[in-house]
Amino acid sequence: MTIPAKQDTSSSLANIEITVRKPEFDFSDTPEQWLASIEASHFMHAIAVMVPVTEKLVIERLRATTDKISNPHLKVEITQVIKQEGIHARYHRAINTHLVGHGFIEIPLFERIQTALFKRLESVMPTSFVESIPAAMEHFTANISKAVLTDQAFWFGDKQTTDAARFLKWHAFEELEHQAVCFDLYKDLKHSSILFSLSLMLFWMPLSALSTYSIHTYFLVKSKKLKSISAWKKHLRFIRKTCPIFLSGAWKYSKKDYSPWTPNDKQLHQREGV
Repeated sequence: MTIPAKQDTSSSLANIEITVRKPEFDFSDTPEQWLASIEASHFMHAIAVMVPVTEKLVIERLRATTDKISNPHLKVEITQVIKQEGIHARYHRAINTHLVGHGFIEIPLFERIQTALFKRLESVMPTSFVESIPAAMEHFTANISKAVLTDQAFWFGDKQTTDAARFLKWHAFEELEHQAVCFDLYKDLKHSSILFSLSLMLFWMPLSALSTYSIHTYFLVKSKKLKSISAWKKHLRFIRKTCPIFLSGAWKYSKKDYSPWTPNDKQLHQREGV
């Protein structure tokens, strides 16, 4: 693909090229606990339930706003992100099919509820809010990704080399790119960064935390992992440990000099490069 010469996106200024990668993963033999703890495993299962719907929505919003973009290089990056998201969604659908086959049959219901909620939001909210959805979704996936890549001992333990673990690391690596591209899009559309920060704090943060931990609890209850007081205590400790993923970082977008590629994010991206 020919990249326009103008290098004025946050990714190009950080010397990061948004590239479509096509690794192969096989989840057929993945056990229920494939991360360091059952709580971590089912947390990622809860995320997997929501990802196909959110990634489909992100793709739709990116396509709907492409003609409004003034930066030709950003248009190319958005095209690459759409392709990346399509690959992500395909693997997450495979994960959810695997989980349904192992008895978690309510997953399609959760997907229908999520789809209906987003359709309702798109119909009643102002354009600036609707066009902020990709940046909002990628804020949370990037937060999750940074948590996973930064504290691999907590998430993976000694389970670093399975296909499921490799998929999670690859997915997290690319979500760092998505965060930058989607925020660049939001800025290019000339919407308010302060309003975006407020929407994250007042709406998306509580909704994302409530949705994720509700489905997380469903998985633990369904798999009979919460049958004792000690198990519930472990569950609550996990929530306390991971809650900052959903409740942090919103106000940074309102800063005039904010760049999605912080030094720490660049280091993670370089370290986990695939």
